[in-house]
Amino acid sequence: MRIEWFKVSQGGAERFLLAVHAGGPPAPLLPRAIVGQTEQDAGGRPDWASFRPGASFLEHFGRFMRGELTERPAILERARTRPGEYLYVIDPRVGSVEGDVPFAEIVGWYQTDRSGAPIGASFERNQDHRLVRADGTVSGVLREESLQRSVLAGSPA
Repeated sequence: MRIEWFKVSQGGAERFLLAVHAGGPPAPLLPRAIVGQTEQDAGGRPDWASFRPGASFLEHFGRFMRGELTERPAILERARTRPGEYLYVIDPRVGSVEGDVPFAEIVGWYQTDRSGAPIGASFERNQDHRLVRADGTVSGVLREESLQRSVLAGSPA
């Protein structure tokens, strides 16, 4: 499994799709596996600032983060904070988290229960978080194997 860019032609225009791919020979992509797309710049390279996430991927990502699928994010089992506080999911591309984190690098957040555990159903995605930065850096959440497995799983959900 990997995250891969594919150059495609649609309606005479070329663009790039970012997708979760099982590897091996080319195969049709499930709509939820298409993370998003970007336009092509004048030099034929991806125009990172034009990246738009795929609606099917975002819907699947939300279900994954809420723990509604067979594959679940590890944060639901392992993370704890003070009871009643929000638990913030920081994009792994940030690296070491010390001090303030730019709001755009917060993937989303959970409410917590009386033990400080995240409540899966409460997950809210940060609308300001970018899966691909304007410089082309891809979000670290896309490299999470459990998310990739859930995207490529056989069920159409």
